[in-house]
Amino acid sequence: MQRIRALAYGFFLRLLLQFHPKPRRNAPTVRVIYKPDAIGDFILSTGVIRQLVNREGPGWLLLCSPSVKPLAEACFPNLDIIAIPGTNIRTPCSSLHRICLQYKICRQFHREDVICLKHSRTGLEQIFLHWLKQEGCYGSVRSPLSTTEPNALPDPISSRSVPYVHERASLPLEVDTHRRVASSYLETPLSDEQVSPWLPPAPNSRSTSSTKKYLTVFPVTRNPLRNLPLATMVKALDRFLYDHPELKLILSGTKKEKATLSALQQHLQHHADIEIRCPSSLLEVRDLIAESLLILSMESAPAHMSICLDRPGVFVIGGGHYEHFAPWGTSRHHIWVTHHMRCFGCNWHCIHKEAYCVSRVTHHQITDSLEIALRQGLSLG
Repeated sequence: MQRIRALAYGFFLRLLLQFHPKPRRNAPTVRVIYKPDAIGDFILSTGVIRQLVNREGPGWLLLCSPSVKPLAEACFPNLDIIAIPGTNIRTPCSSLHRICLQYKICRQFHREDVICLKHSRTGLEQIFLHWLKQEGCYGSVRSPLSTTEPNALPDPISSRSVPYVHERASLPLEVDTHRRVASSYLETPLSDEQVSPWLPPAPNSRSTSSTKKYLTVFPVTRNPLRNLPLATMVKALDRFLYDHPELKLILSGTKKEKATLSALQQHLQHHADIEIRCPSSLLEVRDLIAESLLILSMESAPAHMSICLDRPGVFVIGGGHYEHFAPWGTSRHHIWVTHHMRCFGCNWHCIHKEAYCVSRVTHHQITDSLEIALRQGLSLG
């Protein structure tokens, strides 16, 4: 049955290749940056996007995911941005609806150039890139993190592709691959400083010396494998807050995560100054991080935002995508903790009953790292 489904899906993709959406007669001509991705992945591309936009002038269009659009607008207020639907297939009807929306988007503009900064691509994303520009897109070959879908499709990036980076230098592999793609298009090398991720400060942000005495914790990610066990988190926070009663604990996450945050709060209720905050937007998350003295987060968007805003923090990272998206930052006050395993690089196809790379991180590792990061935070102001 699985094989029949794979054959049917491959046939469906090849059928879509026969369509060629033509732009409307009066549609504008633009250069497209293609980056429909998760929030943290988008943040890692901001340095390269800034280089492309600043060096080549107006006429750019950014295609991003709906969840990222508010943050993208804050980062690049002069850039035209369109949110495009994801390509994860849940039901045939939803899939068909998303395909129709993407076909309609392709008709809104002529494409002078297409720069693809999404290196892990599904079969449907390959189709959409083919619709955008049948050949000559700038990008990388599909990364090793790409989903296992039919690879026999024509690759619109093949003629102008760069290799995906496999050896880590100073920046994560994804950022280094972004750099290669942009350098290929701009025909000039780019430095670490030029491609490093960044975020604009909040319009009403205060100086670093005015940060509040908040320890802000983001304990939940979308993938349960990447979450620290509750018992470990409780022990770490209990010990650290006992030594630093002057700090207010902020537990933060989405509204869907509020039950988990409440459970953690219950275990720490003997500490008086605790508050749960569920920001309603990414910009509110940015503002909360900017005014915090110290951050504790799993490997997720808040970790990347903290580094971009230069807030000291401790970040728990597993081995599934180790080196691809993290660790990075300033080693003095951006501290990544993990439990090293031989199976690192598993793409989160864990072979154990639980992700030991995360679950075996000790509370001592976290509290000791928080102490170091706190000292650095106080020295920063």
